[in-house]
Amino acid sequence: MPEIFEVKRICSYLQQAGLEGKRICDMTVLPGGDKILRQYSITKWRFYLINQQLLSITTKAKYTFLNLNQGTLVWHYRFTGIPHVDGFSYLGQLDAIFNLPIQTDSQRYCRFKLFFESDLVLQFIDTRCLA
Repeated sequence: MPEIFEVKRICSYLQQAGLEGKRICDMTVLPGGDKILRQYSITKWRFYLINQQLLSITTKAKYTFLNLNQGTLVWHYRFTGIPHVDGFSYLGQLDAIFNLPIQTDSQRYCRFKLFFESDLVLQFIDTRCLA
């Protein structure tokens, strides 16, 4: 489970990847993703997220908040995984936290993807499978 400083580093990573200000264009749920997103049906998740603009990414305690133009997506990483943006390396930022092969074989362990405008893709990687 990440510590507070690790959650802040993940937030900084997501901000530097350029997600803020971008609109969510699509969402794909992959095998195992329905367990992580079990609070709502996949149809509801798509309804709530698609066409939302990500205004800001903030943290409080061990939570990351993706503040949308209508509502907020709240993440607590527990032991389930971490976000990864295609094309943006963790090197130099998260080495001390996640010494895992995120970029080499992440597709097999990806649980869902959010597709943003400007071809940015945010993946949620199940880190339990990588250790």
